[in-house]
Amino acid sequence: MMNTFASSRAGRYATKLLAFAALAFMAFSVPSFAARGRATISDGTVRSDQGTLLRGPFIKLVNRKIYTVGSSDPSLYTAAYWQPYKDLGFNNVRIVVAWGSKYPGFSPSTTMQALDELVAILSSLDMYVTICGSANDYNWFHKADLWDQWKNLAPRYKNNPNVMYEIQNEAMGDPNGFFSKVSPPAGNAFDLVDIYKAVRAAAPDTIIAMWGFANLGGPTNDALWAIKAHDKNSTISYDKTAVAFHYYPKTTPAYVASLKKVYPVWMTEGSDEAPGGSTNCDFPWYLDCEIKGISWNAMDFQNTLQKCKDIKAYLTKKGHGWANDRATDTSPARK
Repeated sequence: MMNTFASSRAGRYATKLLAFAALAFMAFSVPSFAARGRATISDGTVRSDQGTLLRGPFIKLVNRKIYTVGSSDPSLYTAAYWQPYKDLGFNNVRIVVAWGSKYPGFSPSTTMQALDELVAILSSLDMYVTICGSANDYNWFHKADLWDQWKNLAPRYKNNPNVMYEIQNEAMGDPNGFFSKVSPPAGNAFDLVDIYKAVRAAAPDTIIAMWGFANLGGPTNDALWAIKAHDKNSTISYDKTAVAFHYYPKTTPAYVASLKKVYPVWMTEGSDEAPGGSTNCDFPWYLDCEIKGISWNAMDFQNTLQKCKDIKAYLTKKGHGWANDRATDTSPARK
C-alpha cells in the first residue's frame, strides 16, 4: 500500500515543492527582529540560544480572535499584554493558527496580519514564537488547507530567528491514529511527511516540530512504530526537527522517556482541560518535563497567565524553578 501511494503522489509532491520554492524567493512585508539567535536541538529537546528550555503558554488564533480569551481586543496585540509572561521567565509562545474551510469566516489576509503583529511583538520582547498549523484540530487534518497554510507561512517567517514551526496540531490523534484509513478531504500520515518536506525546503534553518501526537500511552500507542512506518527512508533529519507530543492523562512518563532516547522531543501542549475551573492535575506533567529536560507549553481555559504563575510557583517549590534567560532578569538562567 505504501509503495503504490508513494509512486502515485510523486508528481503532485514535485509540483507543490516547486511552488514552495518559488514562494521562498518572494518578498513579504513582515517586520523583522533578530533579537536572539535561533533555537537549537540539544540534549534531546529544543533549546534557546542560551541553552535553556523553552517554556511558555499556548494560544489559538482564529482570524484576529485569540483563544482561550475568545477576543480580538486591541490590548491583546500589545507588548504590555505579553510582558508579564516575559517577566516570569517564559520565553516561547505557541500560536495554533486556524486555517481553511473548517473555520467559518476564515480570512487568510486577516490571519496573516494578526500573526505578523504577534510575531513582531513577541520578538521585540526577546521571546520565541512557535507557529502551529491547524487545518482542523485533533484526529485529522484537511489536506488541501494544510498545504495552503504552509505555502503561505513557511517562506513568510523563514528568516526570522525567533520563529519556529509545528506542522499540524494533533494531526491524527495518538500514534495509533496514524494508521487510520482516511477519505478526502482528510490527509494521511504520508501527506503529512510530504508537507513537512516542502516546509523544510522553504525554511531550511527553521526548527520544526513534527508528528504532533495527541498523547503517548505506551506500547499500544507506539510513536516509534508510527514514525518508522511513515518515514521508512528516514527522510526527516532530526538535527533541526523534534517530535512533538502532548501531555494529557493517557501520556505516561515512562513512554516519554523511551521516545526521548531515540528522538529529540518537545511537549508543545499540556492542559488540565477544565473549562469549569482549573484542577491543576497537569502540574506533574510539567514537572516530568523539567526532570527529563524537555521544553513545554501550557494553557488554561480560564486564565492562562494565572495558570503560568501557578505552574512556575509549583515547579519552583519542587526545586525546578528558572530565571529569565534574556534581558529583564540578570540572574543566571537555569538550563
